[in-house]
Order: sequence, then structure tokens, then C-alpha cells
Amino acid sequence: GPLLNLRAEVVGVNSAIATRTGTNSGVGFSIPVDAVKRIVPGLIANGFHEYPFMGVGFDGAITLDEKERYGLSQTQGAYIVDVTVGGPADIAGLRAANSTSGRGGDLIVAIDAVSIEDFDGLNSYLVFHTDVGQIIEITLIREGEEITLNLTLGSRP
Repeated sequence: GPLLNLRAEVVGVNSAIATRTGTNSGVGFSIPVDAVKRIVPGLIANGFHEYPFMGVGFDGAITLDEKERYGLSQTQGAYIVDVTVGGPADIAGLRAANSTSGRGGDLIVAIDAVSIEDFDGLNSYLVFHTDVGQIIEITLIREGEEITLNLTLGSRP
């Protein structure tokens, strides 16, 4: 059912509950209404929704220890640890960290001039503000320099 705010506006669709009692009492989870508005029309029209895809693997949130290990200047951003060969990020020229040392990967700090705090922020931006085939402008830090690249989003396999 719908999740309402105090003004009786729909802000989400309830999807699950974590409960220890087996009753409808516990922590509820819902899908944000903005996601529903973007996803449901495609589901109705096509039976599926295409999610934007960059073709990269990230470190979730960069800790202070990881900052040192990766040789980064900051913890803010989404650190690339893997790039799918032939994927959108590979074509755009993004770089993954060395699998042995963990160093040398690109740190994405903004998309379309919107600051990216971590992987969750990057993922949210992709889900709520982009479409398959869209060209996004990625600002990243590579070897201490800030550079900007364009990337055409693919469809998540």
C-alpha cells in the first residue's frame, strides 16, 4: 500500500517489513514515489524497465583506511575498482584500480555537476535522473588531477 506523509501525500509504496514478532509491526521498507513514477510506465508499456548502466564496480563508501590504501586525497566520491571490458565506462576511458595494489582507479566526484558523495549517491543519481542512452558528464580525480569525461549510459544487463 501507499506510504503517506503528514499531508496525506504519497511518498512511497510499502514493499516489505522486518519484524521479530511475525505481525505488521517492525521496520517498514518502501520504494520512493519518484522511482515508481520513473519505472512503472515502462513496466506497463513493455513489461520491463531498462536501468542505466555504466559498466563499473565501485568501493561502497571509502573509509579513512581505504583512502590511504588507495592513495586518494579524499573520501568523498565513488572509487572505481572494476571496469567491464567493452562497457560504457571502458569506452569513455574510465580507469579501474589495480587489482593487486588497489591504487590507480578513478574517483568519481560529480555527475552532470552534481556532487557524488559515495556509491549510493551515484546509484541514486543514475536511477532518479538518467536514462539509457543519455550522455552524462563525469567529473573525476585521476592521479591527483580533476578531469571531465562524457559517458553514454548503456542498459543494465
